[in-house]
Amino acid sequence: MTETGNKAMAQIFPFTFLGRTEIRLGNGGISSSCFDKAAALLTWLSLSGGWRSRSEITSLLWPGLSEQRGRANLSQLLLVLSRRTGSGPRIEKERDALRLRFPGDVEPENAVDVLQFLSDAPPPGCHRLHAPSRCSRCRERIHFRQSLYRGEFLQGETLPNSPPFRLWVEDMRRNLSERKGVLDRLLAGQIESFSREVAGRISREWRPLTVLCVLVQGNDRQSAEEILEFIEPWRRSSERLLRDRKGEVAKFRKPGLLAYFGYPAAREEDARMAAKSALEILASFSRLPDNENFEIRAVIHSGSAACDLLRDIPDATGERTDETVSFVRQSPAGRAVASETAMASLGSHFRSVRWGRGALPQGGSLSLHVLEEERSAIPSERLFIGRDRELATLEEAWRRGTEGNPGVFWIIGEPGIGKSALVNFFARSVSRNRKPAGTVRILSCLPEFRDTPWFPLRKLYQTAASGEEKESTPSSPSNDPSLSPGQLPEVSLFRRPDSFVTDMRNDPGQTPEERREKTELFLMDLLLETLRTSPLLLVVEDVHWADYATLSLLRRILGLRSPPPALLLLTCRTGKQPPVLPSPDSENRLVLSPLDRHQSRALVEQTVAGLSPDRMRTILDLGDGIPLYLRELATAPETPEKGHPSEPSVPAGLQALMASRIDLLGSLREIAQVSACIGQSVPTDLLMEVGVEGWDKSRILSGVDALLKQGVLEKDADNPPTFIFHHSLLREALLSSLPAPFLRRTHARIASTLRSRFREWVDREPEFLAGHLARSGECNEAITTWIKASEKASAQGFPEHARDHLEQALKLVPGIPDPSQRQDRAQEILTALAQASWFTHGVGSDYVHNLCAQRDEMIDTLHVSAKTFPVFYSLWATTNARSGPLESRPFLQKLEKALQLPDLSPADSCQTLFALGEDALWRGDLKTAGQLFEEPLSRQRASDDPPSFLTIYGEDCAVRCLASLSLVRWQQGFGQTALSLVRQAQERSLAISSPASYAHSLHYEISLHLFQNEPEHVLKVSRQALNWAERHGFYQWKILALLAMGWAQGNPEGYRIARDIGEALRATVPGLSSVLSLIEADTALRAGLSQEALNRVLQAREDAERKGIRLFYPEFFRLEGEARLRLLSGKKQPARTCFLEAIGHASEAGAPRLALKALLSWLKAFPGEPSPAQTVLDTFPRQEPCAQLSEALFLSGLQKSLPLNPLPG
Repeated sequence: MTETGNKAMAQIFPFTFLGRTEIRLGNGGISSSCFDKAAALLTWLSLSGGWRSRSEITSLLWPGLSEQRGRANLSQLLLVLSRRTGSGPRIEKERDALRLRFPGDVEPENAVDVLQFLSDAPPPGCHRLHAPSRCSRCRERIHFRQSLYRGEFLQGETLPNSPPFRLWVEDMRRNLSERKGVLDRLLAGQIESFSREVAGRISREWRPLTVLCVLVQGNDRQSAEEILEFIEPWRRSSERLLRDRKGEVAKFRKPGLLAYFGYPAAREEDARMAAKSALEILASFSRLPDNENFEIRAVIHSGSAACDLLRDIPDATGERTDETVSFVRQSPAGRAVASETAMASLGSHFRSVRWGRGALPQGGSLSLHVLEEERSAIPSERLFIGRDRELATLEEAWRRGTEGNPGVFWIIGEPGIGKSALVNFFARSVSRNRKPAGTVRILSCLPEFRDTPWFPLRKLYQTAASGEEKESTPSSPSNDPSLSPGQLPEVSLFRRPDSFVTDMRNDPGQTPEERREKTELFLMDLLLETLRTSPLLLVVEDVHWADYATLSLLRRILGLRSPPPALLLLTCRTGKQPPVLPSPDSENRLVLSPLDRHQSRALVEQTVAGLSPDRMRTILDLGDGIPLYLRELATAPETPEKGHPSEPSVPAGLQALMASRIDLLGSLREIAQVSACIGQSVPTDLLMEVGVEGWDKSRILSGVDALLKQGVLEKDADNPPTFIFHHSLLREALLSSLPAPFLRRTHARIASTLRSRFREWVDREPEFLAGHLARSGECNEAITTWIKASEKASAQGFPEHARDHLEQALKLVPGIPDPSQRQDRAQEILTALAQASWFTHGVGSDYVHNLCAQRDEMIDTLHVSAKTFPVFYSLWATTNARSGPLESRPFLQKLEKALQLPDLSPADSCQTLFALGEDALWRGDLKTAGQLFEEPLSRQRASDDPPSFLTIYGEDCAVRCLASLSLVRWQQGFGQTALSLVRQAQERSLAISSPASYAHSLHYEISLHLFQNEPEHVLKVSRQALNWAERHGFYQWKILALLAMGWAQGNPEGYRIARDIGEALRATVPGLSSVLSLIEADTALRAGLSQEALNRVLQAREDAERKGIRLFYPEFFRLEGEARLRLLSGKKQPARTCFLEAIGHASEAGAPRLALKALLSWLKAFPGEPSPAQTVLDTFPRQEPCAQLSEALFLSGLQKSLPLNPLPG
């Protein structure tokens, strides 16, 4: 390019960084000859875009200084620059952030040569940048941008003692050099278009956006030109108001206004600023002359929007804008209306009335609310949980203060931790219940009024003065009836809060410093006026947002020699304490910590009752014990917003808070985004291998350190070095901000790194790899890995995790392109999922039944094969548990046919034999059942075949056979053998590391002790089983243990427990309800509740007959006889008949132990009367000692005495 061209180009761009550096300001400029930290700051702000945190700037320019000294240097530098910028570009300042703004309508791309060089914006007349060979206008635009590269970025410039700045310059030089190569290849025809990564940053992202739309309509006689002419002065003043409130005013083709809040930088008060602006704009319109000839409507609508960062378009797809314009046409005239999504952020700040529903352009609707007056955001007292210790500390401080020892307390904590809830709860108690009664003053600082002198006092007295004319509603202590204007004697002095200040401002005899001093003294006297009559509790909320005048007043109050308020409470966010105030020591500082999990659960249950366990667990995991997060998560809809790429989404009420924190990260957000993609826990070595585009490893390490210092991350482990996100929701917000293509690429990179560099980790935690494969779009491999993870979790005894992994795999099945493969995968996963859910929901539960039904719909023809064997086995098991042996027998017959299949595995053959044995056992055929249980045991001892697929998600087949065989042997009269078998089952379970099998064998031991009537042993083993079940998440085994513990109590309370637990169990194993009723009847008899026992046993017998369960017929009749005997003590014949029936059924089934129990009941009820003792005792085996046998021999007279030492079972 010629020298003339260079000069022309320099005139176009006030900021020139390619080649010779030139920064043109309003009152001069900065050139290469004087490049200093002021120039470095302007360079960095002009290219970073949006708000940037002061901490980030100080670490960039003064890395060797403390943050306090760095901030002091930055303040001095800003003062110098303010004198040099004049009417040119200026630096806008907030307490914690800065940004560079160009004057008027100057776009950054037209002011900074680097931004224009990196831009993909097309020339006028083209909707996108075409290939140069196809479009002459695009070719000229690319030539123009190529000509901007007159040399490398900041050529020859250096900044001593600032390594982070030098690293940033080197990264920019590398990115710009790559961009130049792309432009060269475009012009040479080697490539057709730009890649999105050319600019070195994400060009699009999702942001929470609040849209304000105001529409003015006239009558039919007025033309559009007349309306525009009428509203023009009002429109200009309204736009100034919106810009002052940090709104991004956009072009609107209708008469009215359109503004975006939350772009280019988010603030947590964005929605509130939009609502306040809407109310003020409506009020200003109502003051226009002849406004009655027009109708004005205003709508505030919030939602996630796709923002184009390179082209500076807040709502690139136009979805949120179209929705807002649609709502404004449907809303009532003259009122400010907020959509349902906007009310998620506004509900705690404004009163509203539900107006109706607004139709969405793409279908569906949202509720619309008419905004009314502003109110304080104070949570309900019933949600004040977990702060008893802190409240006691404040109460003690108040007591000391009222006795003449005033104090100051800082309440410090992160956003949402409950600082306001604590001080307001305490303030209510002081104003209502404390003796002596105290006067309460609450000053609330707001971020939008950080430049308004003494705003908190103005707000307090304006609210109180207006309350004299209109009684306020008790939503906060400041407008509580107990703090009515009658308690504010100083209101009359401050009815017009600006009047006193205005009078002094107009006093020519005073210097500004004298006026400020006098005003401060006046306000302090006004504030402390009530100390003459009653102790004062002064609360200043959110001191970190206080204006400088209020801070100066507080410093004066803290420095008083005479007693200040009885108690002064200052709330402040962690790390944001204003440096002008004295630092608190440990004695007058309360640091609020997150709630523990129990307190968090209580808060969620108070907020929304009846949440499912899975939903509750998700809320507790994401909420991190922060009350605000927990409340928002509990009340948020379960499904993410339609069209949003990430899941789960951040609640609407928290999106602005999270986005504002992300925006303050500056360039660090890139490393935070990649870390968020890796997971909640991020090993440093994995992050280094995955990498961040454009970052070398040293820069990544320094970035991690910076995020640790800012509290975004915290160290979790040292070997290997691992960090975690301080808040899970911040990670979710980072993920929610990323476009889907970037997420897929990043997860694919992570998955590839895991497979190539971290094989041991993948083998140990396959679910970690599975999640990244799923998000990268590799469905088949992700499904395989999820199944592997579920098998591993099941083997470790965590069925809930196994079920979750399988559910994740099932979600991916629709992504498999081949229909046949898709159906096979679905059947495989549903079969495994049904079995994994036996322990979490119950084998006969509706959840498992629905899974089986869903799977069965995919099976065209039901025929038995080695492949479909697991399907039929789970059908048999589920039907047996839901409906009993009779209904499940057709499936059992198919399993029996499977034994003839030549390719059926030995392990599956054993499963079939066990199923046949179970059926024989329930039918009461003990001999056949025993033989069928013994056969798999002998086969397994002689074979080393791999386990069945069914064993992966269930109990070991040998353990189940041993446990069931123990019940057979006990009924056959071999008590010691039975106990030995169940102990063998337990030993095998531990030897093969099968927690599910161990739980199974423990409950069979409980059954043996229960039928043997040994409550001490039942209680001991039940506690062991309960601990094991809770440890591993075995829901069904847990409630069975609780049922047995209720039986062991042997009193009415125990019966109530057993009955309630029995009802819960019937929901999971309804096919076995007769057995549950039997245990409940026995529990009722032990508790002396004979009528309840009779009702339960009759119900049990009827249910058993209907379902084909004959195993416990002897016990049904024995317990019925016991109950009738107690109810009808004068009529013994019904009981005698029942006992004879019991003995008969036991003898028929080959169950001498049950016959012996019935005989003992006879002998105790009818001593000295003829009995069938000889018949029963002759058939009872004598190979093992038995205490009940000895007792029966003694009571029948066949043995002269009982043995001195009681015999076992």
